[in-house]
Amino acid sequence: MFMTRESVDGDTTPFINDEEDNRVHEILEDLRGVIGNSSKFVNEGLSATQKPKSIEQSKSGYPQAGNPEQWAPQGQNPTFQNTAQDMNADINVAAPAPSIVDLMRLCKEGKLKEAIELLDKGVKADADCFYALFELCLKLEDAKKVHDFCLQSSYRGDLKLNNKVIEMYGKCASMTDARRVFDHMPDRNMDSWHLMINGADAVEEGFLHLESMKNEYGINPRMEHYLGVIDVLGKSGFVNEIEEYIEKLPFESTVEIWGALRNYARIHGDVDLEDLAEELMVALDSSKAVANKIPTPLPKKHSAISMLEGKNRIESFGTLPFTKMMRN
Repeated sequence: MFMTRESVDGDTTPFINDEEDNRVHEILEDLRGVIGNSSKFVNEGLSATQKPKSIEQSKSGYPQAGNPEQWAPQGQNPTFQNTAQDMNADINVAAPAPSIVDLMRLCKEGKLKEAIELLDKGVKADADCFYALFELCLKLEDAKKVHDFCLQSSYRGDLKLNNKVIEMYGKCASMTDARRVFDHMPDRNMDSWHLMINGADAVEEGFLHLESMKNEYGINPRMEHYLGVIDVLGKSGFVNEIEEYIEKLPFESTVEIWGALRNYARIHGDVDLEDLAEELMVALDSSKAVANKIPTPLPKKHSAISMLEGKNRIESFGTLPFTKMMRN
């Protein structure tokens, strides 16, 4: 109980002596201790689940660390949102870079323009791809582009591919480029010479290749090389000159030789020479006879005897340039 004392004006106020004052302080200290322990107990009990927000966090609305679901806006499911993001990431994944498989597929489909675009993007072609690309090129511009890529590759010295390049330039009517490839080839074979002879722009050029083959490189021409010269003459319209050339061949004429003469005689409308060549061809291979065909009498100048014996009387024409042949 507190003691009171009377004031001058008659009022009374509580009076606390020193002993009572100390007791009050002790009680207050005990209460502070109890309150502190209680707060610590509560905090430790909540730490296993979720700590209460601090005053600053409550005011600012920031989520607490260690609880990722509190980052999600109100009303949204974090798990669903992450799944949707993963799906979008899969959709936005960049397409795989084009490969040699794509290049070969375009070649097989005949899509030269698209194939060249892949080469421009850095796709590396192998020997099979280059061979297919050379086969597709019919324009000189495309041929040079593809050839440039081949020259930058490890296949630039490949004999088979270089022969294909010569053939490609021949189809593009650019024997100048074909000759440049031919001259720089580290190796050549019989096909290389045949392609150059058969693709010659001019008759004399074809004979020059044949001469170079024999005299400069010591290579004996084969049947296909002589047929190549006949093709050069025939494409240029020199049908009668084919007949003279056959007479001077250093070997007995074959079915293929007479067949070539017959075909070019037919193309250029020389019926007499066509019939003569066919008769000589059938004499060597009866299976080449045309059924129900009425034979045309042989003109005197085209007797079989004179053509077959002529090569024995005249020196081999294979060693003469075309201009000299014309004079003879």
